[in-house]
Amino acid sequence: MRWVTLLITLMLTLCFVSPAWAVPKAPPISDPGGVGILSTRYLVDAVARLYNNYDGTVTLYGKSVANQTVDQIWVKVTLQRWDGSKWVDVNTGYRLDKYNAHTVQISKDQTIQRGNYYRCKGEHQVIHDGCYDPNPQVVQYTDAMLID
Repeated sequence: MRWVTLLITLMLTLCFVSPAWAVPKAPPISDPGGVGILSTRYLVDAVARLYNNYDGTVTLYGKSVANQTVDQIWVKVTLQRWDGSKWVDVNTGYRLDKYNAHTVQISKDQTIQRGNYYRCKGEHQVIHDGCYDPNPQVVQYTDAMLID
């Protein structure tokens, strides 16, 4: 009888208590690797967003804006996953270049594995009259998002 009680207690514990190994380790709150738009000649706005579509996919969104029509403007978005100790790229990134334009934006859906933290890395740059603005390009990161 004592073994039956012990077995029932063990089964109930396993069913209703979330084991520590099943909870993903949270990433750091902020990442010092991001570089904002400090001072540029042409690039005036850079946006990166990550949206949970609640269907096993996320949408990566990025936008670059110049203060005038420029020779070339581009944006690149990359999905990153937290592996418990560092951010790793899930894909090689999606880049869109526009020529003789002042804005460019991209939106891409990406399949994910639920139960992980994800973020979007955005990169932005303008090329005009041989000037790369800024150089190196702006790199930014969204906040981490746990996708269940």
